[in-house]
Order: sequence, then C-alpha cells, then structure tokens
Amino acid sequence: MPIRYAWKPKRSPKREDKYWRNLGKGPARRLDLIRNVVTKLYRYERLEMSYDLADEAQPYAEKLINIAKLGDQNAYAMSMADYYITEKDLIPKLFHVFVPRYADMSDGFIKVFRSPPTPDNRPMGIIDMKLNGYPPLRPEHPYSEDNILNVLINSAKRRQTDSNITQPEGLALDSNNKAAINSNIEIHNELHTEK
Repeated sequence: MPIRYAWKPKRSPKREDKYWRNLGKGPARRLDLIRNVVTKLYRYERLEMSYDLADEAQPYAEKLINIAKLGDQNAYAMSMADYYITEKDLIPKLFHVFVPRYADMSDGFIKVFRSPPTPDNRPMGIIDMKLNGYPPLRPEHPYSEDNILNVLINSAKRRQTDSNITQPEGLALDSNNKAAINSNIEIHNELHTEK
C-alpha cells in the first residue's frame, strides 16, 4: 500500500512571514549595508538613518561586542571583527574601548530610537550606544539637570540675575514680559521642589 501524504494548501505569503526587511538588492547587499552601519556606529557611536536599517543592524553590533569579550587573542572573535568592521583601524577600539565599557552588561547597550520622518515620509531612527559621552536622547528623569528644558530655564535664570549682561537694542522688556518670565520661573521652581 502506498504512503499517503497529507495535502497542505499553499497560502499566500504575508508581510509577517518575512524574516528580514527588504534592505537592498538581495542578501549580499543587505549584509553590506549592515556591515557599513556597524562600522560607522563604532566610529561615531551615534547615527541617524532609516529606522529599518538601524533596527536591523542593532543586534549585529551588540552581538559583535559580546563576541569581542572573548578577547583579541581569540581567533573567532578576531575573524568576526575582521568581517563586520570594514575600517580596520576600529578593531582595536572594539577590543580596548567597547569591551571594558560594557564588560558588566550582557545586552541592551545599543538603543534604537524613532525620530521624526523625512519630508518624503520615510521613517527615521537614531541608533545610539550607551555611555558614549553624548547628551542622552531621552533623559532618565524629567527633572534632571541634563534635560534640555531645564538647561534653557537655568540659563534664563542666570541671565536675569546677572547684572553684567545688557539687553540688545529692540529687545527691551516691559513690565508684562518680566511678570510672565517671573511666573514661569516660579512654576519651574515649584516643579523642581515636588520631585
């Protein structure tokens, strides 16, 4: 008696069935794009690009740092670094800067954030390495001193109290503007004391 196989109807492919995004003309171009992003990320430590490309390159960059924790004497780690980093002067930076920086972290040291889309409505993103020395994209606490709004308000306070700064011509403040500025500063001080 012949073996009978169950017939499975073919279904049309869906978008979620794709296991990678269409980033170029085939898998070789996709890997080239990812290698270039990983290299530039290791050079500049923060990049702005299309969100899809940043999101696709993030696990490769993290995995390479985790592999580099094996050490620069490890043949596997050196071959992976040689493959993924196209600018060879960055290989020592991987082993001597990033590995000590992220020695106590196993993952989560590269973040991808969404940024406003381009005029042609292409989604944009920022890929960022933690502990890189740049100001944070999102502050840890909204009332921290590093928050851009707090920096601007504090500089306005210093300008108002500093008597050495004279106002340029044409920007003289009348009593209504001074009252509005003082009320905004009072609201800011109340928010800071509520922490």
